[in-house]
Amino acid sequence: MAKLFQVTELKIDSTTHLESKEKLFSANYVQEVVASGTGSIITLGDNNNPSRFTERVVAENPASVLVAMDGAQGSVKALSLLVLNDGGGDTDSVIKLFPVNYILEVEVDPSNASYSIVTLKERSFGNGKRYTVQETLANILTTINAVTGGAPKAFQTLVDAANISWDYSLGYNAEATLTASRILSEPTNVSDGDYGTLVIIQDGVGGHTLTLPASFKVVNGGGGAITLSTDPNAIDSISWVKKGGDFLVTLGVNFT
Repeated sequence: MAKLFQVTELKIDSTTHLESKEKLFSANYVQEVVASGTGSIITLGDNNNPSRFTERVVAENPASVLVAMDGAQGSVKALSLLVLNDGGGDTDSVIKLFPVNYILEVEVDPSNASYSIVTLKERSFGNGKRYTVQETLANILTTINAVTGGAPKAFQTLVDAANISWDYSLGYNAEATLTASRILSEPTNVSDGDYGTLVIIQDGVGGHTLTLPASFKVVNGGGGAITLSTDPNAIDSISWVKKGGDFLVTLGVNFT
């Protein structure tokens, strides 16, 4: 279902309106957004005919457009990237927003490993299909996962330390083997509505505890504390969903 966002349109392609118009655009059809003076140029495509597009000049700046799109979609999400070359001869550095659903592929720039080449799908018009951007492939991947909630589902193994860290963008399922009593730090790169599971494994000695962050609220009046199985090699798990500033936690124990 298409989601709509509101902007103030000043111009369509080369035609300037006598008076500004309040318009609703479908976030699904936004191909790119680029700054134009104090406002933006929004390129709208036609999913059924990729050779057709229109450029709309709006009063809102790219940051405001992104906020409006995200609010409408509940996270259509777009990347903000510094474009060094638009593939059509324009080498003026400019910040552009690219909705994730229009990105076909991203590859390392063969001339500079610190840059990437972004190819947009369904955009056969002109020569502006491939963009060289000042961002590494790894950073783009991390950003895409963060903005889309697209964290990998494969289990990541958290490093055993006095304070155990969890970067959510690297996986929403994780496991940790306790070799001593530990403290879990609040997961990073998490947004409202995200969820995760942590499998907690005792080592061959057992009897270790895991202290949760203050933001973790445990089911059934558990406060912020959990009681783990104490046997050697015992397996427990916690699952959570983020609501506002809190993580709402359920506990499963003694998986055999």
